[in-house]
Amino acid sequence: MSIKYILHTFTFIFFNVCVLCQSNSVEKSTAVKAENTKQYILTTGKPIYLDALISKAATAEKVFNDIINHNDVIVDFYAEWCGPCKRMNPIIELLAQEYDSILFIKVNINTFTSVSSYYGVRSMPTFIYFKNGKEVHRSIGSISKKNIQEVIKQYYK
Repeated sequence: MSIKYILHTFTFIFFNVCVLCQSNSVEKSTAVKAENTKQYILTTGKPIYLDALISKAATAEKVFNDIINHNDVIVDFYAEWCGPCKRMNPIIELLAQEYDSILFIKVNINTFTSVSSYYGVRSMPTFIYFKNGKEVHRSIGSISKKNIQEVIKQYYK
């Protein structure tokens, strides 16, 4: 079962594109505009790619800050060409299903250089753990599922 989060100020970010499968089908979309508001609901359970959340009406920095300020978030800074990043993908997907109260966001460092630069990301993968908008922990390189679970237990439970 997935827990839903309401993200404020996400005006015009989600159109008819599913943040999980990238399809244009409204029925499959997990990003739904709350009725008569400027709020959007994200369903957790899978990693969400930051580039799927960006539109012409919003900057990557604004979207990223909105997400980390309204949720418990683990951010996976990765690169498409990074072997260790690719090996971490199945682990992150399993953890996203296991911890549906935490949003797992994937940020491509080549696409979102300003976000990765702001957080001083120089090695991949880098995992930054946010609670109430503040960084509480950082892991660099390939790490085990068990290590991530220990950090989750320490900061989110």
